[in-house]
Amino acid sequence: MTYFIVFIVMVSQGLTLQAQMAKVDEIYSPKELSYILSNIQVEKISSKVFYHGGIYAKAYPISDSKATQETTFEGYDGVLMSYYFSFTPDGDYYSSSRLYKIEGLLDPQLIDWMELKEADQLQIKVIIEHGPALERISDSFQFKVNE
Repeated sequence: MTYFIVFIVMVSQGLTLQAQMAKVDEIYSPKELSYILSNIQVEKISSKVFYHGGIYAKAYPISDSKATQETTFEGYDGVLMSYYFSFTPDGDYYSSSRLYKIEGLLDPQLIDWMELKEADQLQIKVIIEHGPALERISDSFQFKVNE
């Protein structure tokens, strides 16, 4: 059974894409693994260690035709991008891992990601810049990375 939980949607106005919004999902099932692996942009994969080696994170950008509506790009066949974020305690992918997806981004760039100091919650904040060249916006997303 696939569970998708929408966590945050934060898109500023002014984006000229038609009816397109960034969406964040937590991924519980590898149902689309073949699609993801065939569209990943390997040269743009990022990784970072948080909480003094307690959380290992990776960001995987993909060309995502499934997140692109037919009316998004008028006059040419463009494709929106998505980012998959994987968060793993101690780098041990066998014990547990959290996988999130941010989709519907035009020409995204990962600007920064940082740990947030919350009481009992381990959270990572990600800042992504995206949009048309003359109308770039920065959105921030927060991910819960522990149980």
